[in-house]
Amino acid sequence: MTGEANLGTSRSSMASATAGLTAGLIQVDSRPAAVASTFDESALLPAGSATLIESVNLRAGPGIDHDAVVVIDAGTEVEATGEISGAYEKVRFGDSEGWVRSVYVDRGPEPEDDERRQAEIMAVAAEAGRPLVMSGAQVVSDAEIVLRSGPGSDQEKLAVVPINSDLTLTGKMEDGFLEAQFGDKTGWVAAGYLSQKQIPTDSPPNVPVLMYHSIQETGAEYQVTAAQLEEQLAWLAENGYESITSAELVAWMVYGIPLPEKPVMITIDDGNASDWVFLELLEQYGFEGVFSLPNYAQLTAGQIRTLDRAGEVCGHTVSHPNLSTMSYDEQLYEIAENKAFLESVLGNEITCFSYPFGAFDELTPYIVIEAGYLMAFDVAGGPQPLDRSMDRWHVYRINVNGYGTLDDFIASLSY
Repeated sequence: MTGEANLGTSRSSMASATAGLTAGLIQVDSRPAAVASTFDESALLPAGSATLIESVNLRAGPGIDHDAVVVIDAGTEVEATGEISGAYEKVRFGDSEGWVRSVYVDRGPEPEDDERRQAEIMAVAAEAGRPLVMSGAQVVSDAEIVLRSGPGSDQEKLAVVPINSDLTLTGKMEDGFLEAQFGDKTGWVAAGYLSQKQIPTDSPPNVPVLMYHSIQETGAEYQVTAAQLEEQLAWLAENGYESITSAELVAWMVYGIPLPEKPVMITIDDGNASDWVFLELLEQYGFEGVFSLPNYAQLTAGQIRTLDRAGEVCGHTVSHPNLSTMSYDEQLYEIAENKAFLESVLGNEITCFSYPFGAFDELTPYIVIEAGYLMAFDVAGGPQPLDRSMDRWHVYRINVNGYGTLDDFIASLSY
């Protein structure tokens, strides 16, 4: 579900585009070197090896109701057996064998992770017996994309498809590309920038995309207390909400893969040290988090990988600047270098981005697309409607501050 590269539009023509993306977006065809992943396969651990990123109890069975055999210190290398039960997996440590929480087991960069995430989403539809791509289905382009002779960015270019163009799918898909009819031509387009023209009838009316920043001892505009967060997560769980990631929202847009009846997306910005507390509380209540990280995130590489495995990691620029005050080149550096850095840590591609301060100008969404992202988040707007008004480059979010009560939080989910 990734985009291909194409710098078919000049910077001068980009600069003349109006705000709000009324001009055609450019899906890039040969991304600049800064965007290319710097993943080094030599960083992979040997097969079966793993490192614990927190001190943990090695237990006799998969759960806290089983006896602790021994305490294993953070940074210890263990042998992962591959046997998993719920939130636990079996490992070997010296002469001992037992179970530890999977979230604390780091195997180093995992280049297949993004593909695995997409495969899991697709598997849900397959298990339900629903075809992913139906012949005759109508889709709309959310960016300017290239129609090609085959399923790959190296195939012959047949046409350029402007933003908001209608296409008809033939029912064929391969390697993240869909075959489609556009005008009098039939070819292949990258799936990630398409949206179903007909919203699935069983879709919920909206998804609240919650925005958090840090957990502190007192609440403020951009921080909550651990007690406030736990109260909010408990209420969400008790009232039937299920968390989704941006990857699942894109899958709904592109393929119409159903979302939960009461979806919620829980996003956490800036990579503060308290992200680890967010993770533990989210896990406790059965939720996933979407973590937007700048290069200076107060997290180790192992912790960043754990956040991605336990939910999803998104880009958030190198240094968290106000992008609306910067030139094209300055924005490209901030957005592309951040993406390359995170991908070098993870080993796999990331496809979501959050605007620092919610700030952008008419160039910024173009650069987000040029970098290879499939979705971008604002910082305001209320619950995101799940209809054709949705702009994937400006997804609404709800700032959860530490001033309000639980009733205020509940009200924010539906206003």
